[in-house]
Amino acid sequence: RVNARRLRHNGYDYQWRDHAVRSHALSFCGVVDKHRPMRQAMLELLGKRFPLHRPEGRLDFSSMMKLFADSRIIPNESISREVNFRLFEGASCGSLVLSQNIGEDQDVCFTPEREVVLYENSLDLLDKCVFYVKHDKVAEKIARNARARVLAEHLPAHRAQETLDMAAELSSRPGARATGAAAEGAFYLTLLQLARHGSHKLNTPWLLKRMGEHAEDAESAAGILVLLAEAAMPESPLYRAELAALYKEQGLEFCRELARTGMHAQSVECNLAASSFALLTGEPELAFVFCQRQAGALAADETGATAKPDASDAPVSGFARFAAAVKTEEADAGKRLYAFYLDWAEVLTGCGYLAQPGFQMRIMRGFMPQTALECLFLAQTESEVGMEVNVDNSELMELLHRVCSRLPGYESMDMGFLAYLSLYDQQNWQLQASYGLGGLRCLKLEEPLCELVEAAGKAAGAGREADFFRLLAEAPASEYIIRVVRELLKV
Repeated sequence: RVNARRLRHNGYDYQWRDHAVRSHALSFCGVVDKHRPMRQAMLELLGKRFPLHRPEGRLDFSSMMKLFADSRIIPNESISREVNFRLFEGASCGSLVLSQNIGEDQDVCFTPEREVVLYENSLDLLDKCVFYVKHDKVAEKIARNARARVLAEHLPAHRAQETLDMAAELSSRPGARATGAAAEGAFYLTLLQLARHGSHKLNTPWLLKRMGEHAEDAESAAGILVLLAEAAMPESPLYRAELAALYKEQGLEFCRELARTGMHAQSVECNLAASSFALLTGEPELAFVFCQRQAGALAADETGATAKPDASDAPVSGFARFAAAVKTEEADAGKRLYAFYLDWAEVLTGCGYLAQPGFQMRIMRGFMPQTALECLFLAQTESEVGMEVNVDNSELMELLHRVCSRLPGYESMDMGFLAYLSLYDQQNWQLQASYGLGGLRCLKLEEPLCELVEAAGKAAGAGREADFFRLLAEAPASEYIIRVVRELLKV
């Protein structure tokens, strides 16, 4: 959204303590579980090499702040590469925060290398830990700067004023905020997202009625179909068993109306929702109509022409797999869904609809995808081969890698797809090098370095050693990586 603003976390006016009297060189406090593999890797990496203090059990806020105020360095990792609370809490307590380089959102809060120290990978993190543990006066100076920044800009009073200023600006600037029917439609779409992901309980028939009042809006029309589909899905929080059959008929009638009138023909959200609904309810030909509409809309975007409302003679560019599956009588529902999801994943990737971080994905038949990543995970569930080691499923893995490699916070997930691709193309030194670099980004050490050394050998054997090191040079903090790899190659 053009007018969306990020309301940053706040810090606290916490009493300063000199680093010389602090008990712990490094401390970490936070959730560690299977859903945070990078955090686990970071703590294993540092715990083997430094006196890293980790309290037992969960601390309340007061105890956590006391711990930070008794620690000189706070290593930080955020699950989705977001600016998290720990950054502000550590800075408030006058600790040096060692944080991932996550870009502008963090940089506008604290100046890199003056108020916070950033790392790019496991080698970079270790190097900086060694330096700042050894040079505590330098660490203390940066920590003082960070605390001063908190007191100057990041206290609760500052955030309250920012919120008031933002509200005043949006109220005074024409077109900066939704009003009337547009505001109502956006509100109901928000409720739908919260409800379908289990964050908010509401009355499904009531929401359907309210959203139906805004069907002239493309996003609302798509939302109606999502609601109708998932209200008939037993695993969904929206499920209404007594209304499932009725909702199916209502959804199909709405799809037919959209196809007949050409309404919202250029809306990717509406075409995706309508084609998904039609296919899930056993109408592949109707689903294909909306794929043709989307292909026509994409072609119109490229040429500047106007998409034809019925799209009956539109190209099927971007939907070749599904077109073939629809025409093949032998194709069962699973094969059609698999082809459908792969095609839509490519289209959504091209349109920038990659993922919805923070929302739970219910990856099972009946779930209505809205992003490329959701489509790909649904394709994986429909695939007969899935992740079996002895079957080549590289097309799906390549698409998953293509999406996840562009998403901050999905590095650990991407490693699994790179591992699969490397397994089926074992002479491809570029893939193996990418896997090794990805492992370093995921804060692992020994295994990624072994992969890089092996990839270097393959590249040298193919006469591509210079290309290998050029690939390494493109990685952030590459100088240290290249130096370590060269040293290992000598050994």
